Amino acid sequence: MEVLVQCHFRPEECDLRVLGSLTRRVVGQVLADGVRERANGDGVREGARADAEVSVLYVDDAEMRDLNERYRGISRPTDVLAFPMNEDRGPDSRTPSAVGPSLLGDVVISLETAKRQAEEIGHSWRHEIAVLLAHGVLHLLGHDHEGPSRNAAKARAMRSAEARCLRELQSRLIV
Repeated sequence: MEVLVQCHFRPEECDLRVLGSLTRRVVGQVLADGVRERANGDGVREGARADAEVSVLYVDDAEMRDLNERYRGISRPTDVLAFPMNEDRGPDSRTPSAVGPSLLGDVVISLETAKRQAEEIGHSWRHEIAVLLAHGVLHLLGHDHEGPSRNAAKARAMRSAEARCLRELQSRLIV
């Protein structure tokens, strides 16, 4: 598993070491769960492989607002955006590479929004980051709860996958 972590903040505003460690653990857990789901035939994208590659970018609200407007036509910041590779080709379009990792895509998280939401909900910002990472990576794996394929069963399946992942992370005291 390869996880590239970037932070578009000044170093004093973002402890990249702590954020990187948390990010790699959460992404690793979601991918491990995705590999198990795929093995059970649960309709997860082919990208759910042990050698998957994911990029995670942490931004501020201003940059997130720009991205949200550019890609979704919504002129306000959001907490997380996911950009799956080859999304339009469907879940079975990927052929595992014999020479390199499976590129799943990118997850972008507004650290400002995550910290604000954590405070409003009453849990740590680390827990909120874990929730948003799980949500974003599940989108990369083909889970959906909105858009053209929106339906209640898919939304329930995604919430269930998120909850499983977070329970596992909490049991290992990661969040």
